[in-house]
Amino acid sequence: MKQTQVNHRDHAEAAERRAPGDAADDDADAAARRVVRSPSDAEAAEYWTEERVAAEQRRSLETNIWEEGPADEFNFQWRVRENEPLRLFDIKCGTINKLVEHLCQPWPKNRLLKELEIFAHGFMVTYQSFITPEQLLSKLFERFNPSPSESKEAARGSIYRKHSEDMYFIGMRKSVLRYLGLWLRKRFQDWTPEMLNDLDHFLRDTPFAIDPALKDSVRYLRRLLDRKLSQGTYVNMFGSGKELHDPPRSEVPACGWENVRSILDIPPLEFARQLCIYDYAIYDEIQPYEFFDLAWSKPRLHYRAPNLIQLKNHFNQLSRKVAGCLLSTDRILDRTLTLKWLIALCHELCTLQNFHSMYAVLCALDSSSIYRLRVTWSSLSKRHLAMLSKMKTIMSSDKSFQNFRNLTSTMKPPAIPFLGITLTDLTFIQDGNPPHIRGMINFYKRFLEYEVIESCLRYQHRCYDLVMVPQFLPFYEKLTVYSESAMYERSIRLEPKDKKLLEQVVRQDRRRLLEEELQLSL
Repeated sequence: MKQTQVNHRDHAEAAERRAPGDAADDDADAAARRVVRSPSDAEAAEYWTEERVAAEQRRSLETNIWEEGPADEFNFQWRVRENEPLRLFDIKCGTINKLVEHLCQPWPKNRLLKELEIFAHGFMVTYQSFITPEQLLSKLFERFNPSPSESKEAARGSIYRKHSEDMYFIGMRKSVLRYLGLWLRKRFQDWTPEMLNDLDHFLRDTPFAIDPALKDSVRYLRRLLDRKLSQGTYVNMFGSGKELHDPPRSEVPACGWENVRSILDIPPLEFARQLCIYDYAIYDEIQPYEFFDLAWSKPRLHYRAPNLIQLKNHFNQLSRKVAGCLLSTDRILDRTLTLKWLIALCHELCTLQNFHSMYAVLCALDSSSIYRLRVTWSSLSKRHLAMLSKMKTIMSSDKSFQNFRNLTSTMKPPAIPFLGITLTDLTFIQDGNPPHIRGMINFYKRFLEYEVIESCLRYQHRCYDLVMVPQFLPFYEKLTVYSESAMYERSIRLEPKDKKLLEQVVRQDRRRLLEEELQLSL
């Protein structure tokens, strides 16, 4: 029996691109494909090694976007959902050229445009996982400027087929300009001086000469670019309010900042405010590309995620510092006061919606070194225990932090979410979805990442309206960070495991307290 030929090379080699407009070649190619079956997933995975995938990405980058040929299973695939209508952002995979082409489709202003905007936002957040900003700008310029021979083939079969060919290209070019404007507004930090200079020349030399109908779109983009270039401050670059409007007056410790020796000297509210300022300064600098490829968890990729790693390290440091503050006190009364202070700090952080630092303090209180201090915990009032229980319920890990997710779904800025949930979600997405499918970009994986990253970074560019206290940070940096083993040894010494030794420690502590009270009375 004659075997059917297996197409192992998909669109990269087996599907040779024919010249546009050649109907005879189209028919011949269609007939050939009927006897060429698609490879199985196992066969495709065996063929598409890392080297072949990299070669395919280079090919797509080096090929002009108008020379890619029409969309087919070898360069673009939809993600079909059973019994549900297809949406413009339901894309399974595609080559770089086809994804950029889809990004700048000339869709009319209706429901389809809204769906395309969702795709554009997802693309804008994740594109740096497969293409650089410079390469993307070059592809957008290619999309804007087709050659005359490519025009007829591109317009054939489009949604504008009942109208003139010129109408198709007016809509397509407006889409390119629309995305350039979105890119400038939302991700201005992606633009290098060279890219801004290229865009400036493009706007001055190209659109008006091609089509006067683009006048309004170009004028808007021109104004936007001029405003971005003329406003060099951090506030204007990111298009957000970083200036304080009506901040509350900071609470000064009773002893004065210059005499602060312990965290108990600082009001919990003011401590929480200063943590919000410190945390937000790092959180607001996190870029979407820092989440790609689990860079925060791989030492060789740490250079890609500097802000994410800094905030992660601060989480661990804060947790150990507050635990050290509690364990550094010898008397039960002092430890009880410190524990009450830490619970009040958690409450203030929760009120300020700084869940990242709040969870760091909760983790310290749940650590084995502190959780085992039964005598200290038994000294707490019901009010403090109820307050702590409420915050633990919010940050419960049950059902994948369902309570916290429900809370943040309606939360308004300013806020700092707990990043650990985001990193866990991204790890599951990374482990369960390959970056490429048969040599094409797995955009479904990127869109899943976009939804997680967007939910994490949605509170950026809206800072806390609080006043920084210069004396706080030097004091905070001096707080001791103990190792896990050192904290546990200290905990055992404060409240021994042996019941008789523990009773002896409690009696000695009470005796010292009575002696101090007697001296004060004299």
